[in-house]
Amino acid sequence: MPIPIPVLLPIPVLLPIPSQAKAAYAHSQRHPQEPQPLGAFLDAANKRTRLLFLPSDPEFFELKHAAVKGHQSLASKWKDILWEVDKDKSIRSLRVLAVSQSIYNVAYDAIIRGASTTALLTFRVYFDPSSNNDVSLLNTSTSTILVVSRSQPDDPGHQEIRVYHLAQIGPGQGAGLPVNIRTLSAVRNQGVNTATLHPLIDLRAGRTIELIGSRPEEKYLVTRIENLSDSRSSSVWRAMISILTPDHLSVVAKVLKSTGSAKSAATIWLRKTNIHSKLGAGGLPTIMQLLGLDARIYSLYLKDIATPSLA
Repeated sequence: MPIPIPVLLPIPVLLPIPSQAKAAYAHSQRHPQEPQPLGAFLDAANKRTRLLFLPSDPEFFELKHAAVKGHQSLASKWKDILWEVDKDKSIRSLRVLAVSQSIYNVAYDAIIRGASTTALLTFRVYFDPSSNNDVSLLNTSTSTILVVSRSQPDDPGHQEIRVYHLAQIGPGQGAGLPVNIRTLSAVRNQGVNTATLHPLIDLRAGRTIELIGSRPEEKYLVTRIENLSDSRSSSVWRAMISILTPDHLSVVAKVLKSTGSAKSAATIWLRKTNIHSKLGAGGLPTIMQLLGLDARIYSLYLKDIATPSLA
């Protein structure tokens, strides 16, 4: 028999569990809480959550990453949570895998193993820059949850995958923020369809955006200075990157466009990253050295040198 998957949204009460389920439930009875979406609980513990996996059999579920060579840190963590069912007020436990995206990760491979066979089911999930709310001035996030259930415990050949978008936490008010900074939230508020937008492609000369993250290398400002070239697949321009100054007051930002396919852009970005890393290893002054990168927005930050073509 398949292991039942509960309906996730809306979720009134969420509490962390490991061995304190009874105490947590008793506390909730003494101190009633306001209903919270699942995203509120997870974002409180991890501001960078982009994906949630809810496998029916966690012991048979594995996650690997597609990242830049030499950077093999897997940004994921299992979380045990309690949730209260509306109908009978019973408390049930869930185990979900919360996944964030680092500046080196473009995708994750989810692997499901059979209980008594060697068969595997593997699928790859790509991140889309247009849905990345790390590019914002407000510390909010929108996550996606993938529910993976097996039809038969010993038969991994048939899988059911459902995708849910978690409710976005209401944005707060930022204090002391520069008025010239453009955010994806502002674009959404203008009623613009953000499905085709890229936070850096949409950035105009003289404007600045802030990228948010929990690690030092993930938090920085990007200011677009001067356009250099533009094609169907990429946009190249001079920029100021806060984490690269004062050593490099101006760099060349090369940003890949998804053109409707996050998979294609991710593959090209990984290939170009590896090429630039090898070319810049020799330190030749005529070769554009790779100074930084960010998989969240498919960007490469290169040393600004005199060259006929920077595309």
